[in-house]
Amino acid sequence: MYTLSRLLHLIIWPVLCCIASPLVAQQSGTENLSNEPADKLAATARKTDDLRAQQFQRALNWYGQENYAMCRQTIDSLAHRASGELIVDSLSGLAYHMAGMTFYQTYDDVNAVPQYLRAISIRDRCYPGIHNDQAHTRYNLANSMHWLGRPDTATYLLREAVELYDQLERKDSTNWLRSLKLLGIIAKESNDPDLVRSATVAMVNLLETMSKPTPIDKYQVYYDAADNFQFLGEFSASNRTGKAAIAAGYALQAVIPAKDAVSMAADAVNIVASNYRLQGETQRAAAYYRRSIALLDSISGNPTSINIAYANLATLAFDEKDFPEALRLIEITETYPFNPDYPATEASTYRDHARILNQLGRTEEALVYFEKAMVRLSGEGGVTYSGRYPMMVTDSIIDLREGFSLYASRATMLLEAGEPEDALADLRKIFELQDRQRERVNSDGSRYALSSEVRKYYDQAIDLLYHLHQTKGDEQYLWDAFSLSEEAKAYSQLVALRRNRTLSNRREQDLRRKIAVLEREVVGDPEQQVALADAKLRLSLILRSEPNRKIEKVSTLDRSEVQAFLAAGEIELLEFHLNEAGDARTGPESFLFHLLPDGSIRMLKLKVTSGLQASIDTWRKAIQESAYRQKSLRGNQGELDKSFVDKGAALRDILFPGLMAGDLSLGNRLCIIPDGSLNYLPFAALPLSGNGQDVNYATLPYLQTGRSLQLAYSIHYLLELKQRETSLFTEDLLAFAPSFSGEATPGEVSRLRSLRSTKSLSLDAYGALPGLLPLSHNRSEVAAIAGLVPKNEVYYDEAATRNAFLMALGGSRILHLSSHGMVDPDDANLSFVAFAQGGNKLEEDELLYFNDLSTLPIEAELVVLSACETSLGKVAPGESVLSLGSAFAAAGAQSTLTSLWKVDDAATENLMVSFYQHLAAGKTRAEALAEAQQRQRSEGEFAHPYYWSAMTLNGEAGTIEIKGASNWPLWIGGLLVLIGGIWAGTRVQGKG
Repeated sequence: MYTLSRLLHLIIWPVLCCIASPLVAQQSGTENLSNEPADKLAATARKTDDLRAQQFQRALNWYGQENYAMCRQTIDSLAHRASGELIVDSLSGLAYHMAGMTFYQTYDDVNAVPQYLRAISIRDRCYPGIHNDQAHTRYNLANSMHWLGRPDTATYLLREAVELYDQLERKDSTNWLRSLKLLGIIAKESNDPDLVRSATVAMVNLLETMSKPTPIDKYQVYYDAADNFQFLGEFSASNRTGKAAIAAGYALQAVIPAKDAVSMAADAVNIVASNYRLQGETQRAAAYYRRSIALLDSISGNPTSINIAYANLATLAFDEKDFPEALRLIEITETYPFNPDYPATEASTYRDHARILNQLGRTEEALVYFEKAMVRLSGEGGVTYSGRYPMMVTDSIIDLREGFSLYASRATMLLEAGEPEDALADLRKIFELQDRQRERVNSDGSRYALSSEVRKYYDQAIDLLYHLHQTKGDEQYLWDAFSLSEEAKAYSQLVALRRNRTLSNRREQDLRRKIAVLEREVVGDPEQQVALADAKLRLSLILRSEPNRKIEKVSTLDRSEVQAFLAAGEIELLEFHLNEAGDARTGPESFLFHLLPDGSIRMLKLKVTSGLQASIDTWRKAIQESAYRQKSLRGNQGELDKSFVDKGAALRDILFPGLMAGDLSLGNRLCIIPDGSLNYLPFAALPLSGNGQDVNYATLPYLQTGRSLQLAYSIHYLLELKQRETSLFTEDLLAFAPSFSGEATPGEVSRLRSLRSTKSLSLDAYGALPGLLPLSHNRSEVAAIAGLVPKNEVYYDEAATRNAFLMALGGSRILHLSSHGMVDPDDANLSFVAFAQGGNKLEEDELLYFNDLSTLPIEAELVVLSACETSLGKVAPGESVLSLGSAFAAAGAQSTLTSLWKVDDAATENLMVSFYQHLAAGKTRAEALAEAQQRQRSEGEFAHPYYWSAMTLNGEAGTIEIKGASNWPLWIGGLLVLIGGIWAGTRVQGKG
């Protein structure tokens, strides 16, 4: 799709500004020389001396006549004394600001930069306090730096400009507006949706609060906002601002020639048309595209944007598979001249031409157009011809997003043409561009969006490598496929591991906390959008403008390092890579990678379909419905048992093909890396035998029987954990067992909060949230665990507050929370763990939310969340599940022990005490969990998988040094539970 935001920046925008301004010297390009009128400028000059005033007036005259060389010569003389000494005053600052603009007007940003730098230096020295001029020149310099391909430097300058504007009582709103506009452009080019949204919301809000915005500013802001919201997929907002831009374009006829105003309105019509196309409203889209073309055709002189309107109409025909019509329209597009300053627009047209030709079976011609697109996008010297097909030098690509689209389109064509290795080469270039884009974003939201966008190409590449191995037999193809599967997983978790919190200053931490609160409030209060955008904007500017905050590129996976890791722990790795979106018969397939400690690797094809999630949900339901303690009195228990076994066995056969036939042999230490909906699967409970008749849950063999299991986000994540410096701990255990005195379940609290968020209930009318039900066993659970880990800090009942938790963090080897927890399936930021309830109501500050954790120093070796559903959350494609467990891991926890469903309070207490007994005895975390689960089964009362398989260990699985722990017999644990029971509550309630 084609847009006009950048075209307007240098073509329509400067022309209109010059037409609309009474003095060319006051406004040109996208900058103003000053926001003061010309007579005030002259007055400033007169305050110095008559000679300099005359020189300044001559410079203005030369500028107005576009005689920029004479303008600069005059500027230089007025800014220096006869001795050559620089005169440091506001007039000299203004003069060098104008000198920078003389170069900018001739597209000479290289020479504009030193002039702006000199103007900044003078203005910073001559003003006693903060002044708009200081921010203004920084914006101009940022603009030139952007055009020179230095977005990071531009961002740093914009950060300084925004900070200056924040301190000013009377702000230069016009240039502040343009600073936000430029920031949005840089963010979009970096494919950073979070920053795009923040800059756009702030820009629109500023415009709509200005008393008298210029007509041109009004049009430009609404047009850019429509373009940006479309990029974000927020079509309602894009339509609103797009239609506002149409109206603003027509209104410009009062200040500029009618043909220019009509042209701008037509460009905005084009944006709205594309919104309808992207929402599948093809007839309305076609009508709007034709309306745009009709408006542009009414203007003499072939307006520069008419080819974009035709190209978008061609895209619509392509979407409707009317390829002859698409070809006719794209050929019309190329009859109009392209703007030489925007080669990416021309490259996009050639790319679409190639796609259309390919659909018409004209492959050779399509390849020619792909090459033309590459040359235009990276320049004549930016294309290499060492392989069968031309490739772009990554550093030469002027628009990474268009480069991404170009390679993706050609890869699709080559794949259809039966050239898998060449298609694979193009896909690898996509991943290379993804790395560049990842370097430029600094928010999890933007990382999630980028990972999701690229995931389908990883699926394609891995599928290609599997089939190349089948054809050629080279094991390297399997390793390459495994490496790509690793790249496609949990990038944000890796970034969190590498984030150096020691560099975070107080301002950054305050911003992160503010953002966390606003992200929750904005769900029910849209008016908070502006405040949220403002806070995110400032945080992003801090992170983007500090080079020492950049996250290093994730290194290529080293096969020998992986083998050494597996061999050291005698671990077998089982990594899943799923394509759940489509039909495996027509699209990329799903796979299981099996790596052994000796370095060998297998890649097994899985029969996964889009129904996998439903199958997992059905089996989880069967686990809960068939559960009983000691003995079932249900008449249909046999049917329920059969359902559990049959559905579990079906999943087992899909995910571990050949396991039952002996074709797949598994060792006793497994590390499983799930993908997609497998994050919701209790692997430990998969049955390995049984026909569903007379099921004895205590003796039924499971995948976990005789084995230790650990989950991980990726092997790269585990290797990264190994490289972390060892923390110094003052305690071995920090534990919380809060008390509650309400009558609501966490689910009811979550539903009520959601109703408030959607304004179905009034917060004012209902006050605090209802209190949560008491837990019967959390105090005795923590008391027993504290007895096993002597060096501890433990908080019970009313003392187990959120504030106590925040104050005590950072010094404990193990963090244990035995409480209520709740996962919001739609918005991870609303998921929470509850702390002590002060009264019969639950206050917001008694909950610890998912997005609070990113600001906390949780440097624990193990975090245990003995609460419900703390493993669950929304799956971010190409990333990980957005659960409370993953949030604690991102905040610094080396490993987490969390639950997959609403756990039974008493069963969890039994399991936890047993787990800590084995951990204190020197077992690894994975072994301790396996032993505790086996004990649950053998003791009978909690033998059913519902009671023991919900708890999953993720991350580092090794031993934990517990000082002063004794290797007591297991019966001691039972005694500790009995002693701890004197503190237990009187009302039985599962953790919810």
